[in-house]
Amino acid sequence: MNIDNLILNWINNTQLTLNSHFLSNENSSETSITNALFLGEDTSDKNATGEDIFSKPKNLPTAVASLLNAAQKKADFHPSTQTQEVCAEKFDDYLLEVDQIPFLYLNEIIEDGGKFYNKDYDVIIDSVLKLYGDVTAEDEVKITESITEMANSVFSVKKAERYKSLFSQPLIDYKGNDKADFSIVYTSLFMKHDKDGKSELSEQSFIVKKINYNVLSSLIHTYAKDLAKLTDTTVSEWINNLDTPYDHNSFENFGKYLLKAKTKV
Repeated sequence: MNIDNLILNWINNTQLTLNSHFLSNENSSETSITNALFLGEDTSDKNATGEDIFSKPKNLPTAVASLLNAAQKKADFHPSTQTQEVCAEKFDDYLLEVDQIPFLYLNEIIEDGGKFYNKDYDVIIDSVLKLYGDVTAEDEVKITESITEMANSVFSVKKAERYKSLFSQPLIDYKGNDKADFSIVYTSLFMKHDKDGKSELSEQSFIVKKINYNVLSSLIHTYAKDLAKLTDTTVSEWINNLDTPYDHNSFENFGKYLLKAKTKV
């Protein structure tokens, strides 16, 4: 299949893709929480529609959000309206569909992991931030806050004695000058609880994985007329569609501590 057919087939096909060179093998998780992020300045024209979204470099943030929204719809992955249990079942499909977007180039897949004791959540935060690499102080605070809130939500819920959960951060990193990356960083947590359902046992383990793609902006501009068939999706809409609903103000002491400790002065 040549590149034209590949791209047009992806644009016109709204069904779930059945094969991919990437498999996550994360479908054993019982719950899944998602919190999408955008780094950089959104330069998109809020009034832009159709072909203009994909042809004009300044609208690249909206173009990328629209591509990602199309993949999300194919996977039927909707954290804002689905239960955490349903999202756990569909998380692999979401990863597969993102991987099938012909306007993204797989750059790297890296992994880290370890164990932590009691409520030493610094270990998770440090592992996730390490995978992000060099980020600004402002972006580090944003990333840390997102991780902390999701971890807080996971650890505050009483579960069975042993269970596996994951939380993920789909992230658009817009660098300006028609350049952007897209990453999914997700953490699989292997939790153990005592018989009373309290999350106070000594040892927990986790695996953090980052999948990073380069956005092929020139290819997006080339196929702008065809891509105009996709649903226009702003960055804000993309974030809202991916955010798992939970009480963002419900911080435990560990959450407040992490934000304070990780904030650069």
